[in-house]
Amino acid sequence: MLYVHVVYPSKPVVMTGFLPEGLRATVQSLFQRHYAPGLGSDAVTPLYPRETLIEASRSTQVFSRHDTHMTAVGKAVVAQEILRALGHEHDPRACMDAEIRPRRGDLADMAGIRTRLPETFLVDSRRSLQILDNRPFLPSNTDNVAIAHNPRSASARRLLALGDSFLRDNLPTLATFYRDIFYVRSDLFQPELLDLFPPDDVVTANAERYLARVRSDAEAESVVMRGYGREDYRPAAAFVTALRAQLSARAYPAVYRGWAERMAARTFDRLVSLMTASCSQPSNPRLKLHTSRTITRQERSTCGQRTISPVGATVRQFTSRPPH
Repeated sequence: MLYVHVVYPSKPVVMTGFLPEGLRATVQSLFQRHYAPGLGSDAVTPLYPRETLIEASRSTQVFSRHDTHMTAVGKAVVAQEILRALGHEHDPRACMDAEIRPRRGDLADMAGIRTRLPETFLVDSRRSLQILDNRPFLPSNTDNVAIAHNPRSASARRLLALGDSFLRDNLPTLATFYRDIFYVRSDLFQPELLDLFPPDDVVTANAERYLARVRSDAEAESVVMRGYGREDYRPAAAFVTALRAQLSARAYPAVYRGWAERMAARTFDRLVSLMTASCSQPSNPRLKLHTSRTITRQERSTCGQRTISPVGATVRQFTSRPPH
């Protein structure tokens, strides 16, 4: 089992060139100033991708203009660094399509600005990623649990992800590599999930701004179970089924396999629907799943292999492998 802790750099310590000139020299990294010097020789060195983001910002937009969070491209940059820290060479951007959409961020909301600025979003190029989330059934993001499953990921590995919204935002990019990701919003470790959800890799993370107050793991309790029994918590059946399947992977592997096969079938149905819609357009004589990507008879990429038969024939289905 491989492990890394990630500290997501704050926007002002990456985008220093946009600060008022008088502040540029005084804004310092909370992590580098107060935490890094205190790490002992036996400590697990956290991943702090500040320099990587600064370098990437010279050629692309890594933070949203009206938000404290990163753009999809910035998230992909960090995801690649996370994977590299865990010993995996994989570029999520090679498995994703770019789309331009308008977006309004949290800073705009706080300032009362209604403007929605164009921003690059990254979408799973295979349209096979599915994320089931209990967030719509919660009054806030506290106790948020999300399950990502990608039957056509680059590997069959499983990731346990514990952190805040910055790590939650990284699920689509990380899921280009991981078959299953179990995310829990928690600033404290959840040790029972190592047994219930048998991961190959573990990532814990926090935004740098949360270093202003760090609690002890001794204060932890189970986030996954905390909502059940409450009158105001009734998550969708699809989420509950996914949760049961993922937590059954070790003790009841047949439950997980059955669920994974149904998820793969849903991916197959989605691809057929996209192909049917594409083939119905006379202006598109070649098969397309996305306007920016023409699918050929057989395509290989860093995401693995997919095989597409000629137009009018069947699509060969790729099923999930059970967790190892």
